[in-house]
Amino acid sequence: MDDPVKEFTDLLVQIWKAHGLDDLSAKVIALLYSEPSEISLEDIAKKTGYSLASISNTVKAIEKLGLITRLKKSKSKKVYVFMEKDICSLKRKWMQKVYQTEIL
Repeated sequence: MDDPVKEFTDLLVQIWKAHGLDDLSAKVIALLYSEPSEISLEDIAKKTGYSLASISNTVKAIEKLGLITRLKKSKSKKVYVFMEKDICSLKRKWMQKVYQTEIL
């Protein structure tokens, strides 16, 4: 039997790649979308198999698009990120950012 969560995540990766994002950015966004709450950069690195440095650079780029929020927890040195789950709102924000940075 197929894993529906993996199938959904793979579908999200393909959708974001179709919109011009690179493979890692699409994977990070798909992972964040499927996470119910914030997740540390270290956990993203573990789940994706990419280095912490690659994840950090990718998260910075995605954050500039306005798709995710970076969080710091008190008494922790770890960096966490969160993504809202309203896909229509996310797409609208992303498209506005693309318009502002590339078209204008």
